[in-house]
Amino acid sequence: MLCMRSMTSVSRVGAICLAGLAWLAVIVVYQRSYRLMPAPMEIQDSGRQIIRQELAALELSDFGGTERGRLIIAEVRQLLARNQIQFAPMSETRGLTWDPILGGRTVYIKVIEMAKGRFLHQRPQGIMEALVHESVHAIRKTRRRVSVDEECDCFAAGIEVGHIVAGVRPPVLLEVDGQPVATFVMNNYPTLRRSADYSPVGQSREWLARRTGL
Repeated sequence: MLCMRSMTSVSRVGAICLAGLAWLAVIVVYQRSYRLMPAPMEIQDSGRQIIRQELAALELSDFGGTERGRLIIAEVRQLLARNQIQFAPMSETRGLTWDPILGGRTVYIKVIEMAKGRFLHQRPQGIMEALVHESVHAIRKTRRRVSVDEECDCFAAGIEVGHIVAGVRPPVLLEVDGQPVATFVMNNYPTLRRSADYSPVGQSREWLARRTGL
């Protein structure tokens, strides 16, 4: 009787394990179905060259001399070294992060798909703004529990770098589509919540409030 009970227990454990593996396989297949199709290799190479050139210039800027700048630039360089930055056609955003349960993180940057299989890069300003935004998410190592504060931090970093790349002095209160960053985030990401203990990358919460209107 004891032996039969042991065999039954083993069978149940085996069945649970198989069910778990099957469910994990479904999740992996589902996630892969949403992975973006990268642009051709020559577009990847030219895009990464743009990033390297802009990073070199950023390192020499006032931003590059700050703790925040050094942390963000270092993260972008790590993403480059790990081949985790790819260029792909996108319609609704200029950059996004694909971070599956299994497999490494990939930061996608938008390229514009033209007729006859041709692709066009965004301006360097747009490339770096999107990339820095996603890089701050990478530094925070957040998967799905993003807060209003983190999203504001990401927008603030990307917008500031975008201004620098364009040769324009960033304003004190950073804006998206004519709205303070915090107003834009709360209006466009209504499901996000505040995080009282969020620490901006290389800066204080007071700085984040002043720059975004939080």
